[in-house]
Amino acid sequence: MANAFKLLKRAFRKTKKIFEYIPVLWEEDDYDIDDLIKLIEFKADRMERNIRATDRYEGIEGNCDTIREFVNELYAYRNPSTFDNISAQDIHTMDINKLRDLNIKEDEEMTEHWNKAWDIIKSNGTRWAD
Repeated sequence: MANAFKLLKRAFRKTKKIFEYIPVLWEEDDYDIDDLIKLIEFKADRMERNIRATDRYEGIEGNCDTIREFVNELYAYRNPSTFDNISAQDIHTMDINKLRDLNIKEDEEMTEHWNKAWDIIKSNGTRWAD
């Protein structure tokens, strides 16, 4: 009887998880890396919340903090701040050399966040388990 209850509880959790993933998958297109990164962000965010909720072992806060840092770096990669303080009108009338320099700066910023995110995975990813 206890085994049947566990199976039913697991089936409920799995079904609930499917519905939580639907909005992420609905917006996803198979040709864009941005959608893959959104899916990884979503999964890592769920991991962090679930590991934090279980609180099963010593040092869990540090692991959750590194997962959160990873998610934040991926978000920063997808949303670079290079053009945040520049209006669309300014971009439209901007000198081509200045625009090229800003694009290079944006690429460098994105690369920095990308590298930081994967460095976090390389140095901490094996510890991210509940």
